[in-house]
Amino acid sequence: MSDIKMTGPDGCADSLSWGGNSYAAGKKGVFTVPVEAYSDLLQHGFAAVGDVPDAVAGDALP
Repeated sequence: MSDIKMTGPDGCADSLSWGGNSYAAGKKGVFTVPVEAYSDLLQHGFAAVGDVPDAVAGDALP
């Protein structure tokens, strides 16, 4: 399983829960989460940090 770095929307807490697991924000409010969480978190205002693998980005397209 690969991970991706994401930031939360303004006012986001410093932890999140996805897939039954909790994730804490690291430096500058950046979360490291499984790539499987990408499209779900996008729908909640999160944004990727850095490059997003094409296969992951394609999954998030409508």
